[in-house]
Amino acid sequence: MAPNGAAPPRLCVAVAADGPGPTCDRLLRATEVFADAARRADLGEPVWRTVGAHQVGLLPVTDPVPAAVDRFTQALDLALGLHNADRDRLRLRVALHRGLVDDPDTCLGPGVAQAIRLLGSRALRDALDEAPDTTLALLLSDRVPTCPWWVDGLREILLWHSNSQDDCGSGEHPFTGDAHTDFCDRAWLWTPGWQPVATALAAADQTVH
Repeated sequence: MAPNGAAPPRLCVAVAADGPGPTCDRLLRATEVFADAARRADLGEPVWRTVGAHQVGLLPVTDPVPAAVDRFTQALDLALGLHNADRDRLRLRVALHRGLVDDPDTCLGPGVAQAIRLLGSRALRDALDEAPDTTLALLLSDRVPTCPWWVDGLREILLWHSNSQDDCGSGEHPFTGDAHTDFCDRAWLWTPGWQPVATALAAADQTVH
């Protein structure tokens, strides 16, 4: 909840794109996929900013946020599949976080910095390596309201603050100087069509019993 008179939290996204071709071309393709997904989810056009080898942006999600997030994530999986149907395969690592933004027009603020921080999560970085046939790995912070039935199917990731065991890398970010101001303690990892071997074995064991 934002303080009285302050701007409400925004849905912030950070994206890394893997595939053939220059980084700038892959990021451009990623924004095309996101634009298609936003249209399919009945959302407005995302606002983007390039930060090094990543794209950061704001998704125009209005209340009710859980239903909008559910629609958008499912649409993102569909849009990426359609995009890859007749082009070189694009693989996306995506982090979603709901936080405060200083300047929506330039995607600056602690919420955006935290999305970038989550993008560097070890679990998210490893997700596409563990699932070579998957083209989307999405990490959803605990600040993003979601539908309970959707989160139940995701893998929970615990995040740490200490520099020695920090799953998300350095806390410093050039836009804010302190990404910890909007830090989250846990997140949920979604890799459509794939689940870790341990999770699959546990599910099979429960089915047997």
